Amino acid sequence: GNVSFSCPQPQTIPVTFLSSRSYLALPGNSGEDKVSVTFQFRTWNKAGRLLFGELWHGAGSFLLFLKDGKLKLSLFQPGQSLRNVTA
Repeated sequence: GNVSFSCPQPQTIPVTFLSSRSYLALPGNSGEDKVSVTFQFRTWNKAGRLLFGELWHGAGSFLLFLKDGKLKLSLFQPGQSLRNVTA
């Protein structure tokens, strides 16, 4: 009979950044009150920015980054103190 191959998972396309100033900009969902992001990364660097985004209606911004090999999240909101989470 006929034999075919198919993969149910979306194909992953690896990206290599050639300098510390390289970045990838993607469009967001304007008007959404939530943020959902999924990505995989591999790095030998112990520090660096992974993801930055602005919240809807000027409600602030967030930064996901590596520092000393640990994953950290900073949440900036106007009128409030900086909030940090370390994983």
